[in-house]
Amino acid sequence: MNRKIGERKHIVYQVSSLFKFYERTFSSIEFDWIESHARTAKIMKSSINSGIVRVDVKGTRISDGFDVFHMEVVGPPCNATEKHTMGDAKETMRTDILNLITVLRNHLDCSISLATKIRVYSIQSINARLTLYALSMLSDGRFLVTELASAVMPFSFNGRDQYKLILRMMAIFHDEITKQEKLMKNINRSVLQPKETTGDRSAEVRLERPHLPSGGELSTRKGRPPSFVSVIRRRTAGNW
Repeated sequence: MNRKIGERKHIVYQVSSLFKFYERTFSSIEFDWIESHARTAKIMKSSINSGIVRVDVKGTRISDGFDVFHMEVVGPPCNATEKHTMGDAKETMRTDILNLITVLRNHLDCSISLATKIRVYSIQSINARLTLYALSMLSDGRFLVTELASAVMPFSFNGRDQYKLILRMMAIFHDEITKQEKLMKNINRSVLQPKETTGDRSAEVRLERPHLPSGGELSTRKGRPPSFVSVIRRRTAGNW
């Protein structure tokens, strides 16, 4: 195939076949193509920001409906401009961060040790080279970008050996998605409890109605506030 083709033709003819095969084979990620709306960008919506961001490819995890993957193709597969490359690189980073924040917001009770293992993924295509990245959050709140694999998309039959690296990249992508599925199951099964409620201790909550005098106005008895009073009594070693 001639390298002097448009960006969308490159996506449809060469890139999409890999991910269509993956989608139909494993049924864990659903892909949306060409100028797909990044839903997580709505987080940034304001009076000066429309919150509308479009990506070339978007991957939604079927198990929970979160966008965990996207791809940016920097123009046609040859002669990518520096301006276009820098613009798409910044957009990729912002979209990754918003995707990760959206997942983390749904697991606010998750422990730090598990939260730092949550990842989202992206691929940037520049001059027919596909590079797979992962984004995660460190324990101090900073974000970490990791390059996982890189390969060049062949354009002729003589370049068929390059598909070995393409398939290796897809294998790494599949391993990462599978690990994240298992991690989400572990997070959903984990229940965090305060230390004071663990062990042999138990708590009982009793609600008492406020005293209503004959005049109908609320008053207090023994200094208690004029509202429903929560009395929490803890039982320790069988004694109140």
